[in-house]
Amino acid sequence: MKHVFVGFFMIFTLFSCSNDDVNNEPPLLSVAPVALSEVHSTIAFGEALSASKKSPAIEYITNSNNVSVRSASLGKVEKIIMNEGIFDYEIHIRPISGSEWLIIYDHVLDVTVSKGDNVQQGAILGKVGVGNRTELQVNKGNGGDAISYCPLNYGTKAFIDEHLAFMDNWCLEETIVP
Repeated sequence: MKHVFVGFFMIFTLFSCSNDDVNNEPPLLSVAPVALSEVHSTIAFGEALSASKKSPAIEYITNSNNVSVRSASLGKVEKIIMNEGIFDYEIHIRPISGSEWLIIYDHVLDVTVSKGDNVQQGAILGKVGVGNRTELQVNKGNGGDAISYCPLNYGTKAFIDEHLAFMDNWCLEETIVP
């Protein structure tokens, strides 16, 4: 009987998941996703998009369609999704394997990365999408349980200073349900 219990315990331990399997460390953003000198307007995180929806990202609207979109932090490309009806892409990057955090770059054209690629800070992901725009979104959780956080809360001092030199009010809310 003792051997059966030990065997069950070993199998249970082998197949059970613990919170240690999930990396809760937030990403560290160090590079603006576009050169801020190319930005002519923005939509702040938490800004009203409609009566019932607020922006879950910072949106950068640029002066031309030839502006590169760069990775704000290191990570691994988890997926690339075509935006239906708009015909540009969303790039999902997980900062660390097993992380609860996800960095989303929405509205990207001429994508230069593929699923599975490891990217460094500043790596070119593509060009700004339709409407000369791109978005930077930082989520924690998955699917319907995801919460978006203001990207400036996870930036290096240089990242934050660069943004604040351009504009004061990047974050109108702390979190948004995307």
